[in-house]
Amino acid sequence: MPDRALRPEIERQLIQSKPFQFSHALTGLYDLRSTAARQRDMSWLLQMGACFSLLAIGIDAMNSVAIFRAALSLRLLVAAVCLFASLILRHQRPVWLETLAFSFPVILSQVVLAAIAQIAPPHVADRYAVTALFVGVLCNVIAPLRLGQGFGLSILSACVLPGVAVLLPGSLNLYRDLDLTLGGAAPILLATAMVVRNEAQRRRSFVLVIKAELAGEELERSNAELARLSVTDALTGVANRRQFDSELARLWGLRHQRSLGVALIDVDHFKLFNDSAGHAEGDLCLQIIARTVQGCVRERPDCVARYGGEEFVVLLPGVGHVELAAISERMRYAVESLAVPHPGRNDATVTISVGAAWCPAGNKDSTPADLLRNADAALYAAKAKGRNKVIVRHVMPDDKRRF
Repeated sequence: MPDRALRPEIERQLIQSKPFQFSHALTGLYDLRSTAARQRDMSWLLQMGACFSLLAIGIDAMNSVAIFRAALSLRLLVAAVCLFASLILRHQRPVWLETLAFSFPVILSQVVLAAIAQIAPPHVADRYAVTALFVGVLCNVIAPLRLGQGFGLSILSACVLPGVAVLLPGSLNLYRDLDLTLGGAAPILLATAMVVRNEAQRRRSFVLVIKAELAGEELERSNAELARLSVTDALTGVANRRQFDSELARLWGLRHQRSLGVALIDVDHFKLFNDSAGHAEGDLCLQIIARTVQGCVRERPDCVARYGGEEFVVLLPGVGHVELAAISERMRYAVESLAVPHPGRNDATVTISVGAAWCPAGNKDSTPADLLRNADAALYAAKAKGRNKVIVRHVMPDDKRRF
């Protein structure tokens, strides 16, 4: 995904539309995203060029047997070079190699066409010369060239016909056929504008894609946050009752595979705490207890939730009844060790009472309500024994009321 730090520049590009004034970071991302597709397109065009060079052998034979014999090896050379260059560009390459792999076959094909024009009879020479010019124009129009590549290739292409006319005397003369040798450079150079236009469009499309990706990322992040908030208690940060019910239903469906323990936690004398210290201090106390309880259980798969008011509940899948008792005692002791002063009770600290219930794996006769009912009864018993206690009950298949 794109870096969110690019958002201001993306917005600026959409407003000002300056596709050739990308920052260094945006240019790097653009090159990273576009190079592979650019080189695949170039590879495909080179393959088409190889096919054209092979098909043109038949055209040479139709024009003249002498042209066919003279041009056959040149046509095959161009086809081989195009195919070799297309294979190079099938995998992502550095820019310099990309430029060389595409430009060399293009210039070579133009040189070959210009050379054939020189050895061809005058009445067909101009056809080969025009085809050489057409190759230069076509590359600027349809090839996904970078700006530097487009300018460089245009200048070289414009020099091909005049150069061949000077170095290889034949049917075309530099001055006599000025309209082809020098005048033909004009459409090639004018077609360079297409390179600028095409590259600008690609960059604008890239900016729109990045904006859409950033918007999608932001939406995904917002949805994730909303989903988290919908299952999180706003005060304490632990799971809320809705998430607890969902997790209990899920884990209960797996009870044939593993046991399930639940611990109900009640803050002792919390109403008195609120009445004495105020609700703000009471909320802070609940937050401290929630963090402490979370620190006593496994991050996964255990689930700590606020059950309501000053009550918390902990789901502990896959634990034995002895381990459930040990974890419950650890939670009780951890809260007691905080030594949070209780303002409503002289020289007393905040404590919790814990009622736990354990259901063995394979228990098909019980329900989640049975598990919670036993935990609630255990919590009531712990409070009846003076609070700051832990009581654990077993939910057995043959007797749901058994301790």
